[in-house]
Amino acid sequence: MKIGISMPHSGFLADSKNISAIATKADILGFDFLTVSDHIVIPKCVDSTMPYSPDGNFNPGDGFCYDPLTLLSFLSAVTANIRLVPSVMVVPYRNPIHAAKMISTIDVLSSGRVTIGCGVGWLKEEFEILDAHDFHSRGIVTNEYIESMIELWTQSEPSYKGKYIEFENILFTPKPIQTPYPPIWIGGESEAAIKRAARIGNGWFPLSQNPTFPLKTNEQLNLSLGYLKNELELRNKNINEFEVVFQPRWANLSEYNYEMLIDNFSQIIENILELEKLGVTHVLFYFPKIQLTALFDILDKFADEVLKQLS
Repeated sequence: MKIGISMPHSGFLADSKNISAIATKADILGFDFLTVSDHIVIPKCVDSTMPYSPDGNFNPGDGFCYDPLTLLSFLSAVTANIRLVPSVMVVPYRNPIHAAKMISTIDVLSSGRVTIGCGVGWLKEEFEILDAHDFHSRGIVTNEYIESMIELWTQSEPSYKGKYIEFENILFTPKPIQTPYPPIWIGGESEAAIKRAARIGNGWFPLSQNPTFPLKTNEQLNLSLGYLKNELELRNKNINEFEVVFQPRWANLSEYNYEMLIDNFSQIIENILELEKLGVTHVLFYFPKIQLTALFDILDKFADEVLKQLS
């Protein structure tokens, strides 16, 4: 089982000094991957329904957000082993040739530590501000963009012709260090997301708190994993060679389960082992947004009580 940590993306912990220190600490302690979120611009007025909010409302806060690929490049320079994951990169937001070049650059400079979390996005107003393709076509756009990036990463003379992107007669180097290309985790909980993961991904990356496609219980997750297994088998793929990355509700230690950090690490281990039996290969944790010294104390204890016990 691989254990990941979500990096702060807003508030006092998100300045360069703190975020660098947290990434370095996580790397030294033996966390397997870190994630960074993706927004480019935050609309002040949002009518879109946020899929991961119980009431569907989205709080824009002060609009602070780093570009995830730029941030991962920065974090690659202060870490040595931990994998670097946009969680998830909204694929239609960026020209795929430019995105492919940024990702391959980070992969080279990090000595092959990039994993690409990919999603279709949900915030229609952000699509419109960015003049991205039609919001309702975002699934097809995502498919084409991922296919075209794979073409750029793997072919000496890449070419692609789709409805939304086409190119030919180009040179594209450097290629990623990882071969054939960095792993692709497809985010989302819907049947469409699961099909996309089975068809074009190396992993499936759902969250637990989508009320439309809830994965709050192991039984609900197991049903979706069964659907994933069937989709993989249709494509002659083996689920045992596929990564399943999950952020269960109880792993959000910053909001819901702070008490588990005090005296209940054994429950965390038990929960992880139950997910492992279902076929989950990676679990993502959110940690409290507290002062750095207090957060480091928690991370040290988590490493002793959880990471070392799982290794």
